[in-house]
Amino acid sequence: MALTFIHTRDHFLDDNSVNKFSVQLGYGAAKSFTSGFQTFAATNGTFILPDEPGSWRFRLTEHFVVQPSGHFSICPALVYQYTDYRGARGRQHWLSAGARPIIHFNKYFSLALEGGVDYVDDSALRTRDYLYKLTVAPQVSLGNLFFSRPVIRVYATHAGWGNRFKGGVGGNDYANRTDGWTFGVQMETWW
Repeated sequence: MALTFIHTRDHFLDDNSVNKFSVQLGYGAAKSFTSGFQTFAATNGTFILPDEPGSWRFRLTEHFVVQPSGHFSICPALVYQYTDYRGARGRQHWLSAGARPIIHFNKYFSLALEGGVDYVDDSALRTRDYLYKLTVAPQVSLGNLFFSRPVIRVYATHAGWGNRFKGGVGGNDYANRTDGWTFGVQMETWW
């Protein structure tokens, strides 16, 4: 069973802004808040994470988009999540904060920047540490609004994580490191 409350307010601070706040509570398999299963990856594949009887999750989110001028928009976001997996998998606190400001040079070309930090406290893994990322992404879109789509962007991201996540974050390429770079091209659209 899962319960979700979402409050959305259009025209939050300007004509193009929106504010969204949510509270979620889920039990058992429904604690993923999706119709799918929660999974985990191992070296020999991806597997469904079994749910212990009585496991539950609480999640709180807050984010908004505001565009004070035709040349600037921003979306900050906050997430807090507490999961009680029961049994040997213990409890996990997760706190995440980030923002994506976009500088719109004209109707089609913009520069998106994104920064974020996460803090995880996992009792089963006896891990308490942070992760961060910084992204620079020149992009082309059909319009100069935050949600103008489709958009194609080239990005460079630098990420780092504390020593407690060494070997557990970034896959095999970053197994012995606590930071790294990734580059790519991304296209985003919806209808």
